[in-house]
Amino acid sequence: MEKQKFKSILLLALFLLAFILGGCSSNTPKGDSSNETVVEAPASSYCKNGTHMYAPDPSIEGKLIDYNSEDGSFTTLLDNSTGAKAYFDSVVVYDGNLYCGLRQVQDNTGAVLKDFLLKVNLETKEYSQYDIGSNELWQAESNIFFTAVDNENKMGIYKLDLKQDKITTVYTDNQQTDVLNVQSNGEISITYIQNQTIFFVKGLPNNHILCSVRLDGKDYKEYCECPRIWNAFPIGDKLYFYALNESGGTNATYEFDTSSDTFTPTELSLKGQLEVHNGYVYGSATSENGKSGLFRLPVNNLSAEPELVSDRGTKVIEFIDDFAIISDGAEIPNYFVTKVDGSSSDRYTLLFEAYQNAFGFSSASGNDKSSSESENSNSFSIPSELTNMFDKSLIEVYGENNIPAPLFGDGGSNCYQAPNTQDTMYYFSMGDDESSYLLAVEGPFNLLIPGKDTATIAELKELFGDSFSFNFSDNMGGYTASAQIGEYGISFGTFESEENATVTAFRISK
Repeated sequence: MEKQKFKSILLLALFLLAFILGGCSSNTPKGDSSNETVVEAPASSYCKNGTHMYAPDPSIEGKLIDYNSEDGSFTTLLDNSTGAKAYFDSVVVYDGNLYCGLRQVQDNTGAVLKDFLLKVNLETKEYSQYDIGSNELWQAESNIFFTAVDNENKMGIYKLDLKQDKITTVYTDNQQTDVLNVQSNGEISITYIQNQTIFFVKGLPNNHILCSVRLDGKDYKEYCECPRIWNAFPIGDKLYFYALNESGGTNATYEFDTSSDTFTPTELSLKGQLEVHNGYVYGSATSENGKSGLFRLPVNNLSAEPELVSDRGTKVIEFIDDFAIISDGAEIPNYFVTKVDGSSSDRYTLLFEAYQNAFGFSSASGNDKSSSESENSNSFSIPSELTNMFDKSLIEVYGENNIPAPLFGDGGSNCYQAPNTQDTMYYFSMGDDESSYLLAVEGPFNLLIPGKDTATIAELKELFGDSFSFNFSDNMGGYTASAQIGEYGISFGTFESEENATVTAFRISK
């Protein structure tokens, strides 16, 4: 398949480019001295390239940006201006070129309208589109493997030789599919690459089949069928996968024994959608002392006692070297950048900032200080006693058996009386999730400014400098006083005028 120049009549509109040459370290596949290629996961939408990070714009959907960690600047790389929702599913940098999969979907249904496989020459800034679409890219050294629908509407696995800039077919299924409704009519999903073999799941209208094929397209195999199969990977002579079984209709983790062609529920102490990274299997578990979360087992000793990685969540977004980016799965998720040995963990509310941390970059604001050291132009610091509270969950604040009933609901949050005080309130996400994190604190002014019970607007202006605002609000029917200190917003109430305003309380949120 040949590539063609990207034309303005296609759905993508404007591409502004500013790149740095280099290799994409986060997407580098793992291998050994025997030159065996092992690829444990597809390239993500976040890619580290030297001192730069290519990533979806954290504030505007449908943009891929270049974040320069040296000066904290952002540059638009790829900009979809058609109005359709667009997602950059995978980004790979190889030998001075950037490759990415772009998917456009319907706003109301989420159905895929069109997908693209794009290439940008970083030296000439020439951009081009291959005549086949793609989303997830699996980089194996100088090749990219991906799935796509061909001109005959058949799903297949393809290889892009990055050195020759040539696409060849690895495997094509005879099942025809509707491009606009792949999910219900057939799909192929790569799950793992090892021993010169691609392991993948072939989805048909009524069932899924666990399959494999060699990188050269030979030795196609089918292992087993289930109503639904998710991720799968090999360890020794067994394949591990997560599936919906036919009897009972429940999800479970299974192992397929290639020596006997049988599969049964696994006896591993780890459950859920297991993942492999650098010699360990990761999954959910509960320890003997009752602690639940993400655990791991060495692949060479699956009967060992599971090692706790994180009790903050079990959904792994991506492994990056010695770190795992984890989501707690909340409606408004928290993200944790956790050492895979469980020795440390940092929480973020933005996935973009989590990747910055995992890649070793400073925050988007260019501030390397901790949140408790966030300052305004007049060097005001929020007391650490306050900022540290935002890293605590509901159960950590009150204890497992002492969580009180909320005083009232406020929008999407519940308000609780703070322990050991009558004048301070804590706001947590509404619901029964005991692991939800603190959203806001409301309390007396001296909690923010120790030793000072009240303040005038003039005093707040002097204290907070340019970060302070005092403006009339039609919605509130008066003047609102507020300040922004780093990632924290502080409000002081609503007043008739500056002259008669006396501030006695505050509310801080992150």
